[in-house]
Formats: sequence, structure tokens, C-alpha cells
Amino acid sequence: MRPLKEDFFDNLGIGIEAEKEQIKNWLEQHRIRYYHITDDLIINVNGGIDLSGYKEEYLPDFIQFGEVLGYFDISYCKNLKSLKGCPEYVGKNFMCNYCHYLETMEYTPNYVGCDIWFNSCRALKSLKGLPNKINGDLYFNDCPNIKSIDGIPSTITGSLFCKHCGKKFMKKDIKKICNVGKKIDNWWKI
Repeated sequence: MRPLKEDFFDNLGIGIEAEKEQIKNWLEQHRIRYYHITDDLIINVNGGIDLSGYKEEYLPDFIQFGEVLGYFDISYCKNLKSLKGCPEYVGKNFMCNYCHYLETMEYTPNYVGCDIWFNSCRALKSLKGLPNKINGDLYFNDCPNIKSIDGIPSTITGSLFCKHCGKKFMKKDIKKICNVGKKIDNWWKI
């Protein structure tokens, strides 16, 4: 079964090879190499992806990453409003720092092999959308609109960094719902 973007290409009246060519052009324009595009138009990458500084509000409708074996960096995207199109699986770090208009963590990968970074995403309102387990550290420092730990993963194997949010999160409250493997750094400037 083809993903939702099927309608996008059907409306353009182009076939699958032309669809793949459009995806290839976009990937090459953004210096993404070592990829494979499935017949369902899912993009798998044997390496990392650096989309830092991406200027648009959204990834194009025809872009849907599946597995990225390396890191995925979509930081410093000052206009970005959604993570739709981001991979389901990231083998290393997932970085989404300084994305000032991003309001939700929806479409965050279901699996991240290392750390997840959401520092200085000043419009973020919730932790909902994070995977249930993080295999490294979770950073969401300087996110003043996050005022609740609802949506925090049940397991973080590394440390949790949550400084300068809309509320000081008490370590005892975090420990009730989240097993943090190392430290909780919630230092708060008064």
C-alpha cells in the first residue's frame, strides 16, 4: 500500500519513475547521499542527514524518510512548523534545536538510537509525540511553553536535561513516570 502522498503525485499525473526522479532531485539538492527509494516512495538512508538551516515551513509532501542509519539534524530551521516527513527510525542522534515555530513533537521518530535534542524550540507546548523509550539523553532546554511532563518517555537510558522551561519539573515527579538511567538536570534560574 502506498503512503498518503500517492494523491499528491496522482494529481500531478506522473508515474512512479517520475515521482522517484523528483525525490532524487530534492535529495541531491539537499546533499543527501547513500539513499534508496522504495516502491512506496519511502526514503531509507545509509548514513546521516543534515537539513540544518532548512528554510521552509514543512518538508515537501513527496518526502517521507523511513530509516536513517546515522543522525538526523533538522536544527536552526527558524520557519519549520512540523516534523511530518521525518524518519520513523534514526540510528544515532535526532536533533531539532532552535526551531522557533515548531509547536509539537508529533512525527518525532519512533526509534532513536542515541540522543534527542529539542533545545530552544520556543513554541513547543508539549512532550507528546516522543518515543516511549530513548536510548540516550533527552534535551529540551529553553522551551518556555512546555509546562507539563505529560508525554515524557517511560524510559530514558541516559540523562534528562530540561532547564529553563515554562515550569520547573521536580525530580520526584519525573521519577514517578520516567525511568532515567543517569541524571536529571533541571536547574532553574530564579
